[in-house]
Amino acid sequence: MPIITKTRVLSAEEIKKCLNIANKTDLTILYLLLYIGLRLKDAVLLKWHNVHFDEHCVNFTPNKTDRIEPNEDYTPMTTKLEKYLLDLKKETNATENDYVVPNLKERNSKSSLSHRIKDIFVSLGIEGVTAHTCRHTFITSCFEAGIDTADIMKWARIKDLKTLMVYKHQTRKTDLRNINKIPY
Repeated sequence: MPIITKTRVLSAEEIKKCLNIANKTDLTILYLLLYIGLRLKDAVLLKWHNVHFDEHCVNFTPNKTDRIEPNEDYTPMTTKLEKYLLDLKKETNATENDYVVPNLKERNSKSSLSHRIKDIFVSLGIEGVTAHTCRHTFITSCFEAGIDTADIMKWARIKDLKTLMVYKHQTRKTDLRNINKIPY
């Protein structure tokens, strides 16, 4: 049973709106947050040598290592994210040791980065959303897509089920899919 939290998830319409107005740097951050569920700090510290187009995945050691043992497990990339990153790498002539998120002055200031993402949503009239809302959205979307819990935990670098349930938000779509599983 999901734990009730104040955090919500973004709708597909809200995601589309924010991706349409974001500048290139913010768009890159949003793609990493929304399409592979990275934490903000992990997204801005990600380097190109962590992106493996040949294996269609991203690997890195999470910045928040107190929650999970440091390792370089992989997270698969969606086709949309992979295409975006491939185009970005070509466009910026990036080397393997460059950061994936280009031109970011406040890379080590979590507060500035959080405000930067929050401002995008506020400019669209979407209140109560933070960069971490994108992680909740990714994890909830994985559940809605029927992805196995073990895979979600691995991809999101979450160690225990109780923590994972904080990120799972029950939606009407999920309720309708589940209620229709009743065999009679």
